[in-house]
This record gives sequence, structure tokens and C-alpha cells, in this order.
Amino acid sequence: MKNTDMKHPKWISKLLLATVLASAASSVAAPLAPRTDINPAVLYWQAFSLYPELDQELKKEFLATPPRLPQADAEPVLKKFDGMFKYLRRAAQMKVPCDWGIDLSEGPEALMPNLIKIRQAAQAAVARVHYALEAGRDLQAVDDLVAIIVLGRNAGTDGTLVGAMIGIAVEGLINDFMARNFYLFSPPALLSFVKQVEAAPARSTVKKAMQFEEQAFLQWFIAKLEGFRAAHPQDESQALAQSRELFKSTIETDSAKLDRIFGSAGNTMAGLIAYLQQLKPVYEAILKAAEAPPEKLEETAAAIHELVEHHTNLIARVMFPNVEKARKTELGAIARSAMIRAAVALRLEGDAGFQKIRDPFGDGPFTLRRLSAGSGEQGFELDSRVSAIRPNTALKFLEDKPEKVTFE
Repeated sequence: MKNTDMKHPKWISKLLLATVLASAASSVAAPLAPRTDINPAVLYWQAFSLYPELDQELKKEFLATPPRLPQADAEPVLKKFDGMFKYLRRAAQMKVPCDWGIDLSEGPEALMPNLIKIRQAAQAAVARVHYALEAGRDLQAVDDLVAIIVLGRNAGTDGTLVGAMIGIAVEGLINDFMARNFYLFSPPALLSFVKQVEAAPARSTVKKAMQFEEQAFLQWFIAKLEGFRAAHPQDESQALAQSRELFKSTIETDSAKLDRIFGSAGNTMAGLIAYLQQLKPVYEAILKAAEAPPEKLEETAAAIHELVEHHTNLIARVMFPNVEKARKTELGAIARSAMIRAAVALRLEGDAGFQKIRDPFGDGPFTLRRLSAGSGEQGFELDSRVSAIRPNTALKFLEDKPEKVTFE
């Protein structure tokens, strides 16, 4: 047979080529989809590790409120924060709860998330967004702001009151910045902000934090003392010595006060455990205040103050946080978050849209006041009924140059 007889017709050659190409294509892996199931805390620690080292003078100028660096000088600094914010924004996209790895069995000694790092990230975000708005990058600015709000919400998932409060402070910083720069954001950017915040994790509550405090302090303490007693059934003095060291390292009180506490408990392990159990009614009262509506808060807080001040239990006088202040701060955060939504509705939909957003603590929309020409400011102010017990809740939405914003 001649070589020419070995040639395939053209259609067969094309068929063979198509088969080879299809086979090669099937062996190439499809692009991996970004994961949404990573614990956000892992991404946050990666972000914190990328916080750039800046010269102190440069850092001072960049993080001033408002920042003082010219836009051209700020751009190289902004790039240094890109890696950090890449991970902060990724963390905000995760669909699983944030778990900081807090172990309740360690009680007051449990390691909490690095709250200083959270505060630093929020301050850096405000500086970045300042320059993003100057450059007309308002959609990028929104993504950075939302990432910090989500970080603040996740700061409270450890269960502690301090975690909940730093989260509220972070969100307050961002909402105040949004209000004072309100007209520098385009309508699409404002709409994006509202939608992303609505999809963010729920804010940690003061009530949840106080439930945690009871578990991580009172119940943990009682369990520890019972453990000491069980370990030294024939030598109560040893168990009492261990208990004293525990009190000293956690309650942070002086030796004289410890002497009075142990004396009031009869200087026995059984008496000390019973002494701690006396605090349960105080926690029950605090939980009521932690979820009290505005009109009942001051009355409930006064009852707690009376209970603690006149309680015969000396521990009650040194350990309980100011739940009234914490609850008022929380109510203000709830009101201000709703104010942002109401202001966006006013700008995008006019008065009809504004009327749809209710004051969470009133029977209608927020109080709307146009800023007078004589005030030196242009724009409007929203106020809530909660201002009756929580001063300085009102927000000004400005059209002119933004003012300084700080943590409350």
C-alpha cells in the first residue's frame, strides 16, 4: 500500500483534533471558587499581622482626624494597608460565625481577641476612606467601612462585655463618619452600604454579655472553689490558701478586703462557696436591666444600684460593671444605625422613603431638623426618642466640610 493511502480524509483529521483538544480541556482544573466557610477570626489575625510599620511622624499625620497628608503623599501609605484590608474585606464575606477560640473553662483568665488591633483597624479605615472619597472612590470606601462594621460585630462574639462595647464603639465611629461625610457618597454607594450592613452579623447585646459574665465568672469561680475543696478533703487550710490566690489574681482587690471577704464567709470553703452563690439574685437583676426598654432603664438601674450598695456581700460591691451605662450606649447604637438607613432613604426616595423608617424607640419616624444657615453647617439632623435618657444620640448629616470624628 502506498503512503498516500495512509492519509485520512480532512473530516477525519478535524474530528481527531477536536477529540484531542476536548481531552486536554477536560484535564485542566476549573478555577477554584473563593471560600466562604473560613472562620473570620483566622482572617482577622492574618489582617492584623499585616498592619504596616509606619514612621511615627508619618503615622501621626496619616491617622489624624481628619488626616493631614496631601493626597499624593498619602497614596504610598494607603498601598501599605492594602494587604490588611484585603483580609478584612474577605472576613466580612464569610458565611460562618466568628470564633475567637475563647475557652469558657478558663474563666476570667481566658484570652480575648486583641481589642487594640480592632481599634487600630477602625482608625486606619477612617483614614483610608477619607482619601478614597477625595479621589472619588466611594464604592471602595463603602467596602472598607462595612468590613470594619463587620469586624466590630464579630468583636462581640467572644461573649464579654468589653468585646460588645468595643464593637459598638467601632460601629459608632463608622456611622459618625458616614453622617459627617454623607454627601460625599453617591446614591449607589449609600445603597451598597445599607444593603451590606443589613447582611452583616447581628450586633452582640449587653444581655448576652452579662449572661457570659455570670458563666465565665460566678459559675467558673464556684467550680474552681469546689475543685480546691475536693482536692484537699483533709486540709481545708490548703484549699483556702488556693482560693485566696485565685481571688487575688482575678478580683484585683487588696489583702485587707480579702481578709474581710473571707471573714464574712466564715473562713471555710463551704462558707466561701455559699457566699458566692449569694450573688445569683444580683445577676438576675442585672439581666433585667441589660434588656430594659428606655422608659424602664433608669428605674431598673436604680434598683440594681440600691441592691448592690446595700448588699451585705462584699464581693457584690467590687465586681459588677455599670450595666446602665452599657445599656444606654447599646440603645444609642441601635438608634444611630437606624438613622443611617433613614437618611439614605430620605436622600434616595425623599420624604416618602424617610417616613417608612421608624425610630426604634418612638411611634413614628425620627425627628428631622434642617440645620439653620446661622449654624455654620449645611445639611440636616436626625434625633431619636432615646435621647431622653441617652444624650448626644442625634446625628448630623452634613453637606459641608466634615468635622473631627473620634471614638465615644
